Amino acid sequence: PNSVLSVESDGDFFKSLYLGLKQATEMFRYSPQMLFLDGTHLKSPSKGILLTAIAIDGNRKLYPVAVAIVGIENEENWNFFISNLKQELQVDPAQLTFMSDRDKGLIPAVAKHFPEAQHRHCIRHIVENMRKSNKGIPKASGAFVYGAAEA
Repeated sequence: PNSVLSVESDGDFFKSLYLGLKQATEMFRYSPQMLFLDGTHLKSPSKGILLTAIAIDGNRKLYPVAVAIVGIENEENWNFFISNLKQELQVDPAQLTFMSDRDKGLIPAVAKHFPEAQHRHCIRHIVENMRKSNKGIPKASGAFVYGAAEA
């Protein structure tokens, strides 16, 4: 009940859908102020991208705050997602931290809608990008980076 659904279309064609889970946004006000943002490909005949905002509660359990289905992962679609999310959260942006993989338009969209918020990057994605850029780095080196990140 009271969840938010926003649909955009381009004439007769579906463009994007946003679903904000009201109980989750209410719960977020009492949780650590950190949101994990990510996008993943949908494996269906119509394809598309699922954008997600995931939070962590006081018991260190993850829960979805909002999701969107869009055609591609780009700055325009991240703006659509994050602008809807901002309307629902009603939190102090200076107390908010985002964690992401630095993907396609995500950083400028967060900066536009939450300029006061902190933005951190996922260590797993940093290690993967480091390996792609430097083919000679052994796979085992990731364990050292993860250990340093947890220190």
